[in-house]
Amino acid sequence: MRKVILAAATATSVLLAATAAFAGPFGIKMGAQVKDLKVVEKHDMSAPWEAYSISVPQPNSEFESYMIVLTPQTGVCKVLAIGKTYEDDRYGTSVRSAYDKLKSALSQKYGQPKDYDFLSSGALWKDSEDFAASLDKNERTLASFWSVPLDASNEIADIQLSAEGASLSDTYISLSYELRNFDQCVKLKDSTDNNGL
Repeated sequence: MRKVILAAATATSVLLAATAAFAGPFGIKMGAQVKDLKVVEKHDMSAPWEAYSISVPQPNSEFESYMIVLTPQTGVCKVLAIGKTYEDDRYGTSVRSAYDKLKSALSQKYGQPKDYDFLSSGALWKDSEDFAASLDKNERTLASFWSVPLDASNEIADIQLSAEGASLSDTYISLSYELRNFDQCVKLKDSTDNNGL
């Protein structure tokens, strides 16, 4: 009897480990359907794409909201996370610290990214106290991009981490994951758009 219980416990552990290994970002699986998710709100998008704010199985304390993009045919193909707002972050100290922490964690898991950290030529918001304003006015870029190698245990194709401006003085982080089926979502959207030509 002990052997049967031990074998069942081992099989359960292996199954749980395999499930965890194949879970997507924040516990959202590629291809998941709306009925399988905890929907908070539906957002307007051009058909066939649908977008929903959701509660995720594995949240991260840096983020306060999560969104998925899907089509009925492909299921979830993109996962987005919107970070908490850093108020009065004119110099960008808080958002840069959060960005660096997340970038380090993502780099440990997915390898080194392509980094972009620059102020646009001719920017009006260029002083050190204008960091938040320059993000808000799209005059500054602070972003990292990962192209994830194809791997049977990984559903992620591309990742983008970026610092964003919420106002002239407030900042936040955004993180998006394009899943392996994202190209299918794009093709369906293009096909729908082209039907009206």
